[in-house]
Amino acid sequence: MKEGVYYRREDYAGFWRRAMVDVVDFIIMAVMVTVSTAAIAPFFPDWFAEVLMGVAGLVWFGYLVVLKGSRFRTPGYRLGRVALVGFDGCPAGWGKLFLRACFVGLGPINFLLDLVWVFSDWHRQALRDKVAQTYLIRNGALPIGKGRIVYRSWDVWGYNLLVREVVVEEAARAQTC
Repeated sequence: MKEGVYYRREDYAGFWRRAMVDVVDFIIMAVMVTVSTAAIAPFFPDWFAEVLMGVAGLVWFGYLVVLKGSRFRTPGYRLGRVALVGFDGCPAGWGKLFLRACFVGLGPINFLLDLVWVFSDWHRQALRDKVAQTYLIRNGALPIGKGRIVYRSWDVWGYNLLVREVVVEEAARAQTC
C-alpha cells in the first residue's frame, strides 16, 4: 500500500495566493512571448503564425516546466512564497510539471474552474494538482502526517477523471478545522 504526506490545511496555498501567482506568471510569459515574437517575426514575414506558436511553445515549456522545476522557481512562486511538491513531499519533477502545464492549453474557462476547485478540496488542490498529484504549499511547510493513497473518481463538466489522493486521518482533519 502506497502512502503520501499531507500538510496542515493552512499550509496549502489558497485561492487568492494561487490567483496572484498565476496572474504574475501569466503576465511575464505574455511579455516574453510578445517581445520574442516581435524580435524574430521580421525575419520570417510569411511565417508569423508559425513563429508565434513556436515561441509560445518554447516559453510555455521553459517557464512552466524548466524554470518552475529549478531551484530559482518562477517570479510568481517567489512572490507568493509557495513551493510545488509531490505526494512524497519532495519537489515536483518535470513529468508532474509538464502535466500541470498542459492545463494552460485548455483556456481561460478551465483556469477559473481550476482555481475554484480549491474551495471544495481539503488539500486546496486545483484540478491540475489533482491530475498531476501535487500540492502547492507555503515555503517551509512541513508534513504533519502520512495517509494512504487511494483512487477517487471525479466528474468535471461531463468528464470523468480518476485521480489519486492522500487520505487524511480524521484526527488531523479535526486539528486544523
